[in-house]
Amino acid sequence: SFSDSRNNFSGNPNLNPEFSDAFELGHLKYWEKGSLLTSVYYRYTINVIERISFSDTEGITRRLPINLGFTNAVGVEFSGGYELLKWWNLRGSFNFFRQITEGNYAGVDYNSDALAWSTRINSKWTIKKKLNTQAAFNYDAPQNSPQGKTLSRYALDLGASIDVLKGNGTISFNAKDVFNTRKRRSISYGEYFTSESAMQWRSRFFRLSFTYRINQKKKRGEERNFNNFDDGGGEG
Repeated sequence: SFSDSRNNFSGNPNLNPEFSDAFELGHLKYWEKGSLLTSVYYRYTINVIERISFSDTEGITRRLPINLGFTNAVGVEFSGGYELLKWWNLRGSFNFFRQITEGNYAGVDYNSDALAWSTRINSKWTIKKKLNTQAAFNYDAPQNSPQGKTLSRYALDLGASIDVLKGNGTISFNAKDVFNTRKRRSISYGEYFTSESAMQWRSRFFRLSFTYRINQKKKRGEERNFNNFDDGGGEG
């Protein structure tokens, strides 16, 4: 595909799959109104798939995925939930990690040593047992990459649902990526160029829906959970 006449993005049919060895140790603590899971992990990956950019003799910048080398990642993650009030539940996670990548492609070394973190927060409110509202915020901090830097990104999702018609119907509203910021932005450096790019898998959207159940009860957890990045997050 082409973003303009001087920038070319392509796939790579010669890619090999990544293989990882992962080890994790966790501790789960319960309280009356909440829980906390603390985990430490280590992951070693070979055939790491990375997107690199290079400039050809005609001055055209080309970007494609390659099997680079290997990655060592070690980190700690905290995740849990707490019932602040009977009608207010809060869940979240925090992940801090170090990731070292080493590799070579076409005679060029691509190495990086990254310290980064990410967080997810999900808040749910239940009003008068009929109206459910939910907000989810995601943030990934910037981190070094083998050819430059991946910039920070964040996103906010909102949702609400209300039961109608004596519980037989549900009206739902979803707002995905409210500020239209769920984009993968990066800066790449080469011998003769500096490139800035932004990629967005799915743009902001809003959805209003109505569900009517005939001789069926509403299933538990039917409300949508927004606490995820559609395009993938950080390490861990």
